[in-house]
Amino acid sequence: MSKSKTSNRKGRLFVITAPSGAGKTSLIDALTRTDPSLKLSISYTTRAPRPGEKDGVDYHFVDDADFVGMQGRGEFLESAEVHGYRYGTSKRVITEALARGEMEHAGEFDYAIINKDFDTARQELAAIIRKERGKPHGPHHR
Repeated sequence: MSKSKTSNRKGRLFVITAPSGAGKTSLIDALTRTDPSLKLSISYTTRAPRPGEKDGVDYHFVDDADFVGMQGRGEFLESAEVHGYRYGTSKRVITEALARGEMEHAGEFDYAIINKDFDTARQELAAIIRKERGKPHGPHHR
């Protein structure tokens, strides 16, 4: 029995983090338009949708009781309260997306991009992803 090339591939997790309003969504949108192989994890939040936002596209909008229940069941990989609203990343979604590989837990970030100029930040992020995709990874490469 032969394995397809994709069955041997391992996922990589890229975490894009910054304060609210720093341009994360714009940066990610621009990058995913140019690289459709990237997949986005949609967070859960207790805040109300902003004009134009759609449930399941921009966020999964849930009420506080549902969020706390999910949190209690260990359904979030990470969660936080920001400006009185709760936000969380689905553990199941990330685990399934990385099923081909493994998630390494690092104590610090490997890269930092300052979003002073949007086009420069987008180019820097794309370069990091290209570089990381070219690196071997997995337990036998550590």
